[in-house]
Amino acid sequence: MSNSKNARISLVLWTLLCTICMAGMLWFTATKQIVIADVGGSEREKVNVDSSRDENMEPLYFAQDITDSNRLDIPLEAGTKADKVMVDNRYMDKELWIYIKDASEDFYQKSLIGGSTAAILNGYYEQQGEYTILKIQLTDVFEYRSILEEGHLYVEFYAPWELYDQIVVIDPAFGGKQSGVTEGGYAEKDLNLEITMRVRNALEQYDIKAYYTRLEDKEVSLMDRASIANEVNADMFISIGGAGVNVDQEMYGTTCFYNSHYYIPDFGSVDLADILEYHVVSAASGRALGLVEAEDDSILSLLKVPAAQLSVGYLTNTQERTLLKDPAYLDKIAEGIVSAVLEAFAQIADTEQ
Repeated sequence: MSNSKNARISLVLWTLLCTICMAGMLWFTATKQIVIADVGGSEREKVNVDSSRDENMEPLYFAQDITDSNRLDIPLEAGTKADKVMVDNRYMDKELWIYIKDASEDFYQKSLIGGSTAAILNGYYEQQGEYTILKIQLTDVFEYRSILEEGHLYVEFYAPWELYDQIVVIDPAFGGKQSGVTEGGYAEKDLNLEITMRVRNALEQYDIKAYYTRLEDKEVSLMDRASIANEVNADMFISIGGAGVNVDQEMYGTTCFYNSHYYIPDFGSVDLADILEYHVVSAASGRALGLVEAEDDSILSLLKVPAAQLSVGYLTNTQERTLLKDPAYLDKIAEGIVSAVLEAFAQIADTEQ
């Protein structure tokens, strides 16, 4: 009888022990961090490493997303204050750069980035002087909100239309090796960028989100320019350029091309082009040459939003080239573009009521 009782007690104890072990295994499985990318040399392997990256860059390593949060969790060294962290949204390259001052060079070799990685393709870091720069490549154009607390930088990503009611994309044509028309030592690519920078400064005072296809002398493909507008679901796209070479060097004036393939009854590309030409000509006291339907191979044909391309004048015309090199005249053109953007948004708002 005593042996039977002891056997039953042993069975109960073994069952209880097995239950505890099983619960512990389930808890560990549910809470462990499964490394998507981590330092090599062990059972963990690197993924999404771009062989074309700069040789000075080292890969960042991400833990598997095991939370319901859509925040990215970037660990910081103890004592890192907010004034030592800067975030730069390089949306033109679909990258987020995070500058961290005075971080140890090997900190991100042994520190995993956690949280949600749904918006992340991959990431690298490099040292530049006193800064460690985390370069995170994103799947799309995103906006972000960030907060630093308890030794972590939390970054939450948003689609642009989730944060902004009015979105415009400004496109300074050409750039890099593509100079456009060059006359009298003045290149069309530089003219377009000078006007764009003035537009940028003026638009900052309004509650309008503006994206730019380039802000430096950089070559950007037509597809990449158009994709920004399409991905952010822009309300409109405005390309800024000079008119091409004309055999008649006496030709001068402003015209605007429109995307005839994108038409909506209330506000479409032809409406945007009309507003744009009117305001620029009025502001600069110029000459209107009218609206022109864009060619099928134009950047405008790649757009899925109201789109227009402004030709501000002919560099091949001596008198107009002199005007287009005058900063005061460029200010007037920029003023006209901004006025056109404001009226276009006002018309869009009227159609939505």
